[in-house]
Amino acid sequence: MPGLHFAVMHDITERKEAEAATRRLSARLLDLQDEERKRIALQLHETTAQSLIAVKLNLAKARRSAAMAGDSLKEILDESVALTHSSSSHGAVRSRVNSALRSRTTW
Repeated sequence: MPGLHFAVMHDITERKEAEAATRRLSARLLDLQDEERKRIALQLHETTAQSLIAVKLNLAKARRSAAMAGDSLKEILDESVALTHSSSSHGAVRSRVNSALRSRTTW
């Protein structure tokens, strides 16, 4: 009918506020995940650095003691090898942690 108009108004304030809250929560979650990644990376880095320094010291000790008895030298070298294995396993742990954290972000 000419001259007759019909209008429907719907208040979407609550929906907009919920969307904004969801965006804030998503941003906070991403920040927390990034902080956790950094914390884990720092711990792994410190552990690996300590292992490498220990290996370096062991090898320097072995080099200085060329006349060292076979068993003592073997013990130092075995310890160094164990430290390198420990550092390698930290790399595997880091890889698994990163993979797990990445899978959390894909919802």
